[in-house]
Amino acid sequence: MLLALASSPVLAASPACSVVAKVAPVSQNVLEGDVVTLNANPSTPSGISYLWSQVSGPSVTLNNVTVVKPTFTAPAVTSAGATIVLAMKVTGCSPALSATTTTTINVGDIAPQNYPPSAAATVSPAPAFEGDVVTLDGTASADPDGDALSHSWTQIGGDPVVLSNANTAVASFTAPNTAYPGGASFSFRLTVSDGVLSATTDKIANVVWVDDPPTAALSCPASINEGATLVLDGSGSTDTDDGIASYSWIQLLGPPNIDMTGFHGDSASFTAPQLSSAQTGEVQFKLTVADVTGQISAADCTVMILDVTPPTFTGDANFSIEATGPTGAIGTFDVQAHDNVDPDSPADCLPPSGSLFALGANTVDCSADDSAGNTGYTSFTLTVVDTTPPTIDGHDDLTEEATSPAGAVVAYTAAATNDLVDGVGVAICVPASGSQFALGETTVDCSASDAAGNVATATSFKVTVSDTIAPAITPPANVVAEATGPFTVVAHGVATATDAVGPITYDDDAPASFPVGETTITWKATDGAMNSSTATSTVTVTDTTAPVIDFHADVNAIATSASGAVVTYTLPAASDLVDGNVAVTCTPVSGSAFAIGSNTVSCSATDAHNNTGTSSFKVIVSYAFNGFFRPIDNLPVINVTKAGSAVPVKFSLGGNMGLAIMAAGYPRSVAMACNGSVSDTVEETVTAGGSSLSYDATTGQYIYVWKSEKAWSGTCRQLQVMLQDGSEHLANFSFTR
Repeated sequence: MLLALASSPVLAASPACSVVAKVAPVSQNVLEGDVVTLNANPSTPSGISYLWSQVSGPSVTLNNVTVVKPTFTAPAVTSAGATIVLAMKVTGCSPALSATTTTTINVGDIAPQNYPPSAAATVSPAPAFEGDVVTLDGTASADPDGDALSHSWTQIGGDPVVLSNANTAVASFTAPNTAYPGGASFSFRLTVSDGVLSATTDKIANVVWVDDPPTAALSCPASINEGATLVLDGSGSTDTDDGIASYSWIQLLGPPNIDMTGFHGDSASFTAPQLSSAQTGEVQFKLTVADVTGQISAADCTVMILDVTPPTFTGDANFSIEATGPTGAIGTFDVQAHDNVDPDSPADCLPPSGSLFALGANTVDCSADDSAGNTGYTSFTLTVVDTTPPTIDGHDDLTEEATSPAGAVVAYTAAATNDLVDGVGVAICVPASGSQFALGETTVDCSASDAAGNVATATSFKVTVSDTIAPAITPPANVVAEATGPFTVVAHGVATATDAVGPITYDDDAPASFPVGETTITWKATDGAMNSSTATSTVTVTDTTAPVIDFHADVNAIATSASGAVVTYTLPAASDLVDGNVAVTCTPVSGSAFAIGSNTVSCSATDAHNNTGTSSFKVIVSYAFNGFFRPIDNLPVINVTKAGSAVPVKFSLGGNMGLAIMAAGYPRSVAMACNGSVSDTVEETVTAGGSSLSYDATTGQYIYVWKSEKAWSGTCRQLQVMLQDGSEHLANFSFTR
């Protein structure tokens, strides 16, 4: 719809100035969303002021109500369109003059347009208590187009809760328990949608903490054996907010009775007691828990203590009975079972009392069952013993001819024996049949014992041996001995001989001492009848002892060059037990060039039997060091110098020995105590970036520039110089600032 714009100018009467209000264009047609520009020109004169205002129609917002050309955006209208009337007032001149005019804007509907909805929600009750049903209400949400809205609630903060009807305008949840002692907050977001566009709003539900009573939980085994560890577990007890403050334990049912006074934690652990007479073993316990505010809860459980102690026994001691024959004897006994709970009863034993028991140890196994099904076992030994000794038959005397100087070996039939249990046997006679019997008369004593160790009454008979045997000679064992010289005295032993008659005389051809090698000795033995005999043995003397080389002292020499020095020495002498003096060879040989430091000379000497002896000595080649030169004072003087200075350390080695004169890791300095009584200031220092070593051919001196550290100020250090020859040379220093 279009509407004409009309203006009615008001003219001032003053001839000096006039105010005219005009707008251009006077009317216009626009569509929704168009930017409309208002134009107050050509109002005159210049310099007047403007004020725009809306007279009627849908509300609009002018970007500036005091400018010549304000703008606004055409609002949304219905399909019929709308008319907006705006007024413009101008003022100016003196005396005051003003004029007003209006302009009409016709706004047309361009097309159906979807505008986003607005989300609005409430939470009740606010705040809520634990257990309350909290309602989230989004029914106040709206859509400017009047479209139907969908609603969706989601939790965006706090511990998760279960939302009911989360996809409707009104959702709810039950306020959960919260942490002691405060409460908790839960954040939710409502999303509303017209199917195309959506809007959200966030709401917070506050829940106030309410003290809940604790819940006691007690678990225990249904049954447990005597002597086992019984654990009553109350750790499952809970309190949803302020926690459990105390645990109290009591026994509700017994006996046996357990002292519960020492248990105060969430569990009780103790050894299940042993049951006694007539006790069923059923025990019951109660746990009471309390929270911080004193609210309590209790739980109980029942445990059956099982009788697992088997019966014990009396009458099961080991004992013995006397055998009545080869098969043993009848044995009787009485074994009784005793139980902590049940009355006494006879034990079941195998073999039973009254059985025939064989000779020796017989094991009797007994058992008994109590009413709880526990079986006790015991055993003992019933020993059938034989204490009746055997008898020995008589034996005739014997005569034998001697077969050796010791007499003769005589064989005879031993006397027979008879025993109640063992039956017929043979006596033990000493000397035994087949023994060596001496010349003359020997008594043979016979004894017997049965399998049980019973000893019979001893008997005896005579054995007579006659002497007709010549002597027999036995030489000593062959001997091997180490030589102690060209001839060696050797303990070679003596020959032995036996004869039935005697006496025996001996002879041999052994020398007083033996040469190296093998020597044969002939031995001779003669008895009283002169029937003599001979035998031989050998003595072997060996030489396995090496020559001994005399001690040779270490040889000291002064280095003549960087490679060392040529050193001569005398050869050591060597002697041998058998050969006497022998030649010695040493390496390196005398007159060789020896390096600086310690050099080992190895010597050896070999005798005629290829036994070699060795020895060694040192050739020590040293530098001709004779102390530090000025400006350094030698020990015990402490050299005083400024920390950070470079000190020239000068010394001579008897010539140019090259620059590789220092041992590895040297020179070095170590901290020392500043306790010297004699000191001297170092008169000469040099400029140097670091420590260095050089040789001055003019003076024949080595110069080691020692660069000290500024951090050494106020301390003392010892300079240690170890040379390649192994010698160490020291100087003490004190450092000033």
